[in-house]
Amino acid sequence: MSKKYTHSQQDPPIVSDCQVEYNISSVTNDYHPILAFSNLEYISTNVIKIIQKGLPKSILYFLTEHLNVSMDRISDLIHISHRTLQRKSDNDLLGIHISEHIVAIIKVIKRGKVVIGSESAFKEWAHAKLPALEEKTPIDYMNTSLGCALLTRILGRIEHGVY
Repeated sequence: MSKKYTHSQQDPPIVSDCQVEYNISSVTNDYHPILAFSNLEYISTNVIKIIQKGLPKSILYFLTEHLNVSMDRISDLIHISHRTLQRKSDNDLLGIHISEHIVAIIKVIKRGKVVIGSESAFKEWAHAKLPALEEKTPIDYMNTSLGCALLTRILGRIEHGVY
């Protein structure tokens, strides 16, 4: 049994992050409030509440677009069968552990775009075999939260010229 992500049109929730507020009423089906947080390094109670409630399946389209991978590959990264994802509607909520893992991947994507310089350069980097990853690609490491943390650390080293 899955819950649906809905909000009242009369009373849209306001989400705060680092003293910035976002009105979620402007969110469309292919965009979710978790993506509105510009700085996911600062995890607020609002972000945790969103994760606890569960992210909708539609957020996976963000991952496919920004990682340039198929939904089948995304299902491997988040450890849920592709067939299970196919059965879910776009508004069906994913479990807490999967939602938390998705946020970890989104943090890598957002950080990577800033450090690498552009979306296209980040996609190229995400698919490149790196010596620091034993000649595997960054996407190969996005299947665990520790892998995402390692990628964030590598991006920090790149940013400071230590890589």
